[in-house]
Amino acid sequence: TEAYVDLFTNQLVTSAVSPYTNNGQFAGAVFVDIALKTLDMEVKKLRYRGQGEGMIIEKTGKVLATDGDAQPLNEFSSLPVLGSHLNEILQNGEGLFEMEPTGEHGKGLFVYDTVPTSSWIVGIVVPYEFAFDSVLSMRLIFGALTVFGLFLMIFMCMRLSASITGPIAQLESHATELSKGNL
Repeated sequence: TEAYVDLFTNQLVTSAVSPYTNNGQFAGAVFVDIALKTLDMEVKKLRYRGQGEGMIIEKTGKVLATDGDAQPLNEFSSLPVLGSHLNEILQNGEGLFEMEPTGEHGKGLFVYDTVPTSSWIVGIVVPYEFAFDSVLSMRLIFGALTVFGLFLMIFMCMRLSASITGPIAQLESHATELSKGNL
């Protein structure tokens, strides 16, 4: 369900409901209330290799839990940078997009997926440099290897040409000496 204030605990909660069947026949339903505080604790564990800020969003566009600046029940669409992507997120259900740098935050990636049983969208914002750190270091390594390979090929070509032209130059020198009558 959408988040609401529980009458008994006076806390923000959301309810999860699952049908119960017996021999293929509907026999009832199982209900559980989940405090948004619990979701906040779980979302703080959402990390990509120890980095990032996680969040859980309802299909209505309200933020249920976040490790970032947003407050529970804020409209996702009101968040700077991320909010403009709400329709894309709701339509695609899963994916990622680049976020432009803002204030204290640099360029980042927002990666998200939909939980099938609840239709909640779970997302994480990861710093761009961190997400692509291994790719960037591989690019530097491959660039260095390419330059090294080119120098090695040039060196080998020069040695090969020297090994071919050296004997030809000696042969020419011997032929010149023979033509002068020097045996």
